[in-house]
Amino acid sequence: MALASSAMLAVLDQVKPQDAAQRLGIEEALRDDDFKYMAMRVAHHTQEQVGSSTHNTVISHEVSTVITHPGQVLVGCSYHVNTY
Repeated sequence: MALASSAMLAVLDQVKPQDAAQRLGIEEALRDDDFKYMAMRVAHHTQEQVGSSTHNTVISHEVSTVITHPGQVLVGCSYHVNTY
């Protein structure tokens, strides 16, 4: 298990990132090359007006690889709230 500032991720061995993305219903990768794989599917998105600000909330399912964990795949869910 790995934690990021806005995500909880499972660290998987012996899994192809493309296979993990397919199982999550992510059909198209954002990046898929020799150095990195990154795919994301938005599970929930809302925009809410609060006073003079807008709160934009996105919850997504994500699959990626990173240089610091060669041969491993990170799979999880992230939560982002932006206010503008």
